[in-house]
Parts: sequence; C-alpha cells; structure tokens
Amino acid sequence: MILENLAKAADPKACEERAELTNAELAEAVQHEFQALQKSVSNLRLLFLVQGLKASDPYVAMVKDNLYGQEAAHIAPRVRMDKRYNTPSFYWERTIRRIHDASTGKQEKNKNESPSDNKTKRKQIRQYNAYYAKKGETGKREVTVTLISAHIPVNKKTLATSDSHFDTEPEWAKAAFSVVEPELVALRRKSKLLSSIHRFYVQLTKV
Repeated sequence: MILENLAKAADPKACEERAELTNAELAEAVQHEFQALQKSVSNLRLLFLVQGLKASDPYVAMVKDNLYGQEAAHIAPRVRMDKRYNTPSFYWERTIRRIHDASTGKQEKNKNESPSDNKTKRKQIRQYNAYYAKKGETGKREVTVTLISAHIPVNKKTLATSDSHFDTEPEWAKAAFSVVEPELVALRRKSKLLSSIHRFYVQLTKV
C-alpha cells in the first residue's frame, strides 16, 4: 500500500500524505526494496549462467563428437557458477594430457600444452594407467596418463579470450570459438557490471 502512495507523497506540496506515513512503514518499504533488488541480482546471475551454457552447448557437443578422432579439440568452454561468490564464470580451459613412462617416470613431450595458459589455475582431473606405443615402436609399454585442466586467461580490459590459444586446435574448433566467444564476452561484461551493482547494494544496506 505504501508503494502505491509514494508518487503522491513525493510531491513537495503533499505534506498531509507524508504525515500519514510512519517512519517504521518507510523503513519497512526500503527493506522490502532491498530484498527485491538482491533477489533480482540472484535471478539475473542465474539467467546469465543459463545463457552462457546455451551458447556453449553446440561447441561442447562437437567436442564429444570428435573426442577420439583426429579432429579432437583440447579446449572447451567452462561455464559454471562460482560457489565462492555465487557468480557465474565464463571462460575456456585446455585439457592437458601428460604421459609418463610407468617404469622410468620420464614424461613424453606434450604437444597440446601451451606456455600461455595460466599455470596458477590448473588442477588434476584424472589419472590412470594405460598401454601406449609411440610411432615407430614395436611394442606397447605401460604409461601413467594424467589429465590436467588449465584455465585460459581473459584479457582484463576487454574481458575477451585471444584466438591465439586456438592456433593448434582443429579448424572446426577455431570456427566455433569465433561464434561462441563474442557471446561469452558480452556475458562477462554484464556479470561484471552486475557485481558492481551488488557491491553498491551491500554498501547501501550498511548506511
């Protein structure tokens, strides 16, 4: 009811209308709007996340379709909700496959490991033993395979991912990246602005 009368009470001449409003009612209305704002921020974050997942779904599907062929891609979009801050994240990650000889521990040279990847944001996904034969070898030998995900950095000013990370990726992945990345860039920018709004909201509640 108080919100319906706000327009009238906002008239500088409407002293009587304002006199009918108590400070408790006004404080309650302000608190209600703060809660509505917080809910809107949470809903928008979920909407941005779903938009990012939908935009990257075709790329992820093609990664699965080409998983074991010569056209296999090592980079895929990583769209998730960051549980630390309850904010969506839209970035790409490279899957690095390291192969060590099980008997000597010597690591094979890895062609899909890029020095430009963010080495501080890596984590082991999986480790398993397998039998592997290099080209030209007569028999297979036991190796330990370690799969590692490497976060691909985003430009802090433009919030974009450089296509140079895709230099060694198959052509379909380069083409798909050029379609998906602009949508993720837009979502990164929106998410950043929304986080600014949330910070202002938190400051407002403390005043």
